[in-house]
Amino acid sequence: MTDKNLTIEKKNKLEQQVRVRFAPSPTGFLHVGGLRTALYNYLFAKRNNGKFILRIEDTDQKRYVPGAIENLVSILHKFGLDYDEGPDKNGEYGPYVQSKRIKIYRKYAQELITKNAAYYCFCSEERLKKLREQRKAAKLSQIMYDGHCRNLSKEEIEQNLANGLPYVIRLKVPKNESIVFYDKVRGKIEIQGNLIDDQILIKSDGYPTYHLANVVDDHLMKITHIIRGEEWLSSTPKHIIIYNALEWEIPKFVHLPLLLNPDGGKLSKRQGDVAVEDYLSKGYLPEALLNFIALLGWHAANDKEIYSLKQMEKVFSLKRINKAGAVFDIKKLNWMSGLYIRQLDVKDFAERAKPFFVKAGIDISNEEKYLKVIANAQARVSNLSETIDHSKMFYGKLNFSDDDKIILAEENSQKIYSYWIKHLAKQDNWSAEDIKLLERKTIEYLGLNGKELYFPLRLALFGKRDGPDIPTIIDILGRDKTIKRLKFTRTLKASQYSKNFSSHSSDFIRDIIEEDLRTNKYGGRVHTRFPPEPNGYLHIGHSKSICLNFGIAEEYKGGLCNLRFDDTNPTKEDVEYVESIKADIRWLGFDWDDRLFYASDYFEQLYQYAVQLIKIGKAYVCNLSEQEIRKYRGTVKEPGKDSPYRNRSVEENLDLFERMRAGEFEDGACVLRAKIDMASPNMKMRDPLIYRIRHAEHHRTGNKWCIYPMYDFTHCLSDSIERITHSLCTLEFENNRELYDWFLDQLNVYHPQQIEFARLNISYTVMSKRKLLELVKAGYVNGWDDPRMPTICGLRRRGYTPESIRDFCNRIGIAKADNIVDIALLEHCLREDLNKRAPRVMAVLRPLRLVIVNYPEDKLEYIDAVNNPEDSSMGTRKLPFSRVLYIEQDDFREEPPKKFYRLAPGREVRLRYAYFIKCVGVVKDGRTGEVIELRCTYDPATRGGDSPDGRKVKSTLHWVSADYAIKAEVRLYDHLFLKANPDDVEQGKDFKSNLNPNSLEILTCCRVEPGLKDAKPGTKFQFERIGYFCVDTDSSNEMLVFNRTVTLRDTWAKIEKKQKSAFS
Repeated sequence: MTDKNLTIEKKNKLEQQVRVRFAPSPTGFLHVGGLRTALYNYLFAKRNNGKFILRIEDTDQKRYVPGAIENLVSILHKFGLDYDEGPDKNGEYGPYVQSKRIKIYRKYAQELITKNAAYYCFCSEERLKKLREQRKAAKLSQIMYDGHCRNLSKEEIEQNLANGLPYVIRLKVPKNESIVFYDKVRGKIEIQGNLIDDQILIKSDGYPTYHLANVVDDHLMKITHIIRGEEWLSSTPKHIIIYNALEWEIPKFVHLPLLLNPDGGKLSKRQGDVAVEDYLSKGYLPEALLNFIALLGWHAANDKEIYSLKQMEKVFSLKRINKAGAVFDIKKLNWMSGLYIRQLDVKDFAERAKPFFVKAGIDISNEEKYLKVIANAQARVSNLSETIDHSKMFYGKLNFSDDDKIILAEENSQKIYSYWIKHLAKQDNWSAEDIKLLERKTIEYLGLNGKELYFPLRLALFGKRDGPDIPTIIDILGRDKTIKRLKFTRTLKASQYSKNFSSHSSDFIRDIIEEDLRTNKYGGRVHTRFPPEPNGYLHIGHSKSICLNFGIAEEYKGGLCNLRFDDTNPTKEDVEYVESIKADIRWLGFDWDDRLFYASDYFEQLYQYAVQLIKIGKAYVCNLSEQEIRKYRGTVKEPGKDSPYRNRSVEENLDLFERMRAGEFEDGACVLRAKIDMASPNMKMRDPLIYRIRHAEHHRTGNKWCIYPMYDFTHCLSDSIERITHSLCTLEFENNRELYDWFLDQLNVYHPQQIEFARLNISYTVMSKRKLLELVKAGYVNGWDDPRMPTICGLRRRGYTPESIRDFCNRIGIAKADNIVDIALLEHCLREDLNKRAPRVMAVLRPLRLVIVNYPEDKLEYIDAVNNPEDSSMGTRKLPFSRVLYIEQDDFREEPPKKFYRLAPGREVRLRYAYFIKCVGVVKDGRTGEVIELRCTYDPATRGGDSPDGRKVKSTLHWVSADYAIKAEVRLYDHLFLKANPDDVEQGKDFKSNLNPNSLEILTCCRVEPGLKDAKPGTKFQFERIGYFCVDTDSSNEMLVFNRTVTLRDTWAKIEKKQKSAFS
């Protein structure tokens, strides 16, 4: 060995048996790059009759994830990569877990010190931090240790050890020599010693670093070839130095090329799935995924692409490994996985797909049908999870968009469905040839082309505009279900849907998602979440976020949306809120399937993440009071100042944080804070709180915890744990995004993207939970479900429909700037929906007795009345008509003003569905002079509402029979506030000064037609000429109670008309 050249790779003196190892760290999910490393090691061992060893490198205890070792073992077995020696297998070189070999590493660290190849370093954390800052300020290309303890005398070392000073052991790198080694892929590599840092070998906690443990284990386990990723190339010179210092044989090195995203960047969690588990959970076949990964950096001599594991064992060679990075092309993976799926026996494919059907809640007990469904899907999918999208249409009810319904309701479509219903009913069994013949006959009979037939027919039967051919669909559905689906489409009317907003227009969030899908940023996934805090009831503002998150998941193929409760504040949360939120979301028409989560599910994992931040110097325990923390934070114009506890040692912070968890401190005694930048222009980044103490019982975890994570810390990590792709938040969290990214980056975990949008504000109401709670607690309203409240349960009780709220959220769209939406638009959406679905009934709210003097006293007849003129399928009903009736007080004037066309003395009007009547007399209260009864005559020839002689009347009145009408209470609700902006108040007042004192009027002597006797709470009606009403939950057998949902007058329609005329 020369003075200038420290090392040349040593030749093996004897031919040895090939021994390779896969040495992952148990820090989480297995990266696809790790699977490739394991595969190449396995293949090389098999090709050379060698041994494949699994060794767990868990020296970095702060990143250790419980269960990760078991998961790694399970994954390797799943792919058929069975190792010869490992943690759960006997071997002469064990143990195979590094944390069980600590004494071994300390022995060789001492040997390195003895050989002057390593040294004790007693530098404090404060000194090292200052050194780093100085070198960073000097803009040095490398920030390395300055060798301060490199040449301490023996006496100084012994004195420091005797004094109990904490220390690490560092590698003594020869600074004036070059390190040379050979790599099987890259050839000769040479690095100057002065460019290599004096790497820590033994940490202050006594654990070795990767560098020492790796070399010692490879030597003692007689590893002959080290096959690992290119990212370890820069560490190899340090390992060479250790090998030479200990005079050990140097193994052969093989550094594999990087895995790249399609854009050429390193394969990253930020741009999509990188965990093997993600691909398995989506249903990529293990054999297909292994084949695909094998070709990421290696190719066979004949460029063949499809290989079984056994075939790879026979042809694998290190000589065929490429230097250039390998692109992880999801399209190629999909192609290859689809190829493997189509090669499976259909029964094998069916068995593998079953768990996905079970998870989706699809009943596949009909084996014959299931095999047909699977056979159809097998030709179309690239992974098992996609079978659901290609199969669920054959089970359960189809869901059509409004766009689809317009197509289904078109005249040509209806003709096709009628023709097919008629002909399918003629015979029980239909072969594929029979169906094709019927197709040809339909085209000929109706004069259509193929597209005009197949497009609406497939949509009606399959729910999609593309898919399998018609004979296949009918073969799977069967004749009866085919006819049933066709009959359903005949209930649709084009006029019902053509006026509606048919689909979501594009917005900036959907544009971002479309671009992410185009670039395959998250592996083609769209996964959102709705994360309410269970500390109150949801309101109409939340419905926008619900519709956005769940709606986006519905729009994109394979899209998912989680429901996660951010339950981190036990003092304000309750199971009552959890259940109400779940009920509200389901009522709106959305479901989270099996994806119900709680932040409390992750308390232990979050705690470990916090410990990890402490260990890397990015978090500290602070004993400042809440007021002091606020004072130290500074202002928007002035920077904050460091907490006096900011520079506590890692050890002290770990001890204090553990004691916080153990319950040693009172509420408010201390908090855990992130260590970021007290001078940051973003106030959120000024050492925000991560954990606080709350000695309170949690609604799920009880008294297990007395420290709880803060929202910003919990939210981003929960998103990461659940592998959310797009974290959609309202604008008030815009400044929090920097902190969201900081936590994820510091912890080096999967990184979703946070996107902010404008929150929903509506005129004449408030959306603040604090203000709504104040209204409830002070008794301004009668609880959270008071129909005047903007809560979803309040709106539901008032009579709002989920369809109207979803339509409203669709119409207002997604914006980046806050604004106030006119409540008239919400009411307009409600009227449009109720107009289609609400039965018409007669109700008199302020009754005025009316006697038809020429109608026989003992006569009773029944009048036919239309239930809904907008939908003839709702039919008609019979109304009792008798001599004594009730009409509205407002429908009579003894002295009618100009343009009053309703009933007056001597005037004739129409009674709805009944007769013309004329007022011939008035009865008044002798004391007050108030009109208490009308005397009228009727014309028997006008039954049904028209006169045979052609005379006209200018007004039609609603009525009920006095003898048969039911008494009811009606609650007339109006806006809760007098001003569009309730916060528009004089100085010294608050929003409550704008409360509307007339927001509720209760009428107790109303009369409704007898057919409403058994109406159930929640049933909606249109009281003719008055408005829309809903049966309230306060109803009883003795008294029906109705809430006015909305009046018939449409303010928004008038606003819209004015806007259109202004631009015409």
